[in-house]
Amino acid sequence: MTALYGVQPDMVCLAKALGGGVPCGAIGGTAEVMAAITDGRYDQVGTFNGNPLTMAAARAVLTEVLTPESYVRAEQLGRQMLEGSLAALHDQGQPAYGAVYGFKGSVVFHGTPCTNYREFLEIDLAISHCHFLYQHNGGVFLPPWGKSESWTLCVSHSDADGERYVDNVARLARDVAPILDRRSDIFGEGQYN
Repeated sequence: MTALYGVQPDMVCLAKALGGGVPCGAIGGTAEVMAAITDGRYDQVGTFNGNPLTMAAARAVLTEVLTPESYVRAEQLGRQMLEGSLAALHDQGQPAYGAVYGFKGSVVFHGTPCTNYREFLEIDLAISHCHFLYQHNGGVFLPPWGKSESWTLCVSHSDADGERYVDNVARLARDVAPILDRRSDIFGEGQYN
């Protein structure tokens, strides 16, 4: 994200993806911040510090797997997934928006993009929970925590994987459209976003 937004942070923390499947993490920062470690004011310790397997995996991920081309491809696939999902939802009258940032993307089942956390908390979870089940039963495993239906792509995901995701969203949109048409009868006015 630092490169995507041109941000020069004082400190950055990297985690799981860095190791390509093995336990891994890393920190980095400005010379001033990192001086606290190098001069001994702060002991930076960790279970996998200097572990040869972890370091070899991180090196392979950074030099052979997460190439500039892989980021471009992930962004393209994520955009296809988002655009297809939003088209399917909007065609059925379901308000939604979303975002894609490299390997990460999400669909949010709400009509207005949130600008703060309080607004985010107001999103009704009913469609999000249904979406998780539709994706899971359709062969796509998402994190099961609702609100913004995040996905994380990897370099092995294909167009067919993206199409499966969109097909699941389209099936959800078609199946819940009759319920959404009657939502005020079912839930009462103002009870469903």
